[in-house]
This record gives sequence, structure tokens and C-alpha cells, in this order.
Amino acid sequence: MDMTKHALSASDFYNLACVFAESVAVAMSDEKLSGPARGAAADQYAAKGLELLRRAAGTGFFREGSNFDNLQADSDFELLRARADFQGLVRKLDAARQEY
Repeated sequence: MDMTKHALSASDFYNLACVFAESVAVAMSDEKLSGPARGAAADQYAAKGLELLRRAAGTGFFREGSNFDNLQADSDFELLRARADFQGLVRKLDAARQEY
């Protein structure tokens, strides 16, 4: 799906990020891939999920407290929470939210 040709809302970006984040677990358990290939696929899905969260953030989506709270509690992002880039994004969003 080419996401550049369709107008997507902030919640679309968030929901797509959920799909990519959930795909991390699928890639990690794909026995058809070698260990290194599983890791690479999982990392690509995680990176895409984070990119989509950044796009949602760019629209101001996380300024609304409930959206930020959902990001922190959403089980879809469980495998991303240990990543430094995810943690950095959450810190950045929290700081920006505090300014409003």
C-alpha cells in the first residue's frame, strides 16, 4: 500500500503504526526466515511503526491527553517499548504536551 497517494488522518497513522508494531512479533516468530532475517524484518517493521507514530505526532495527535495515554498503554506497542527510539519519541511527545 502506497501511503503517499491517499490522505490519511492522524488516527490512520496511529492505527497503521499498531499494525506494524504487531508485525514485529510475527516477523520474530517466522520460522521460514533465518534468525538474522527475522531480526532484520522485525527491525524494519518497528522502524516503520515509529515513522507512522511520528507522522501522527506531526499532526498534533498526541497533544490530546487520551491519545498520549493510549500510546503509553496500548499493548500493540509492547515490543517497541524497550527500544531507545520509542522511548525517545514518548519523552519528546510528553515534553511537547506539557507545553500546551
